[in-house]
Amino acid sequence: MAFQENEMIVMSGKDVRTAVGNWYERRDEARKTSTPADVLEKLAMDEDLSVRYEVAGNTSTPAEVLNVLAGDGHASVRWEVAMNPSTPAEALDKLASDKECGVRGAVADNPNAPIGTLSRLATDDILDVRWRVAGNPSAPIGLLVRWVMDDIAGVRLRLAGNPSAPVEVLNRLAVDGCWEVRQEVAGNPRTPSNLLSELATDENEYVRWAVAGNPKIPPEAITLLCFSEEPNIRQALSENPAVPEHIRVGLSL
Repeated sequence: MAFQENEMIVMSGKDVRTAVGNWYERRDEARKTSTPADVLEKLAMDEDLSVRYEVAGNTSTPAEVLNVLAGDGHASVRWEVAMNPSTPAEALDKLASDKECGVRGAVADNPNAPIGTLSRLATDDILDVRWRVAGNPSAPIGLLVRWVMDDIAGVRLRLAGNPSAPVEVLNRLAVDGCWEVRQEVAGNPRTPSNLLSELATDENEYVRWAVAGNPKIPPEAITLLCFSEEPNIRQALSENPAVPEHIRVGLSL
């Protein structure tokens, strides 16, 4: 690296222009995943915010450059680093303590965030950050189980849609008093067949509609729902590739 993590990450416009071009050319170059690593390294020190922003979000940006950009003075750059799936664990852990809740929330959304980092963010003072951890497929199972009884329905809703939610969590959320939570369970491809069949008889139309559109819908649920009087449920079945073709054709008539 031509610079250390703690040093100023702004190169004079003249130096960068000599290496790459004018500001919009530099920005476009910073956005391309085909841009060479040494050029991205130079662009990471650009005085123009939009250039550094693009470097921070580029999945081809080297880990050591992303580590440096995690300390950028502009929150938008740090947010892009936090969202980048190529960002190393070290940088994500640093950004989990960022003063801006939006940056911490982006880390909470990143499936590559370390388990320890997600566990720390699970106790964040800001609800939106905790909500994002609940939906992260890499969140530790212990956290997900604990959140089943969370007082805030939005957290349970996010948990119900987590593609990594364990069956025990989905079983408990399938009888949640909030229909929106049950709807998320009904639409989650991870939900087991027996549970989808139960949710196909739910009192709420939107829960049944979610079952009708689930790519893992079992035959029992299809049989129950194909006689539904609700047009949106019949349409969801007719558009679901998991439903046998002859049934889909019949529903579309």
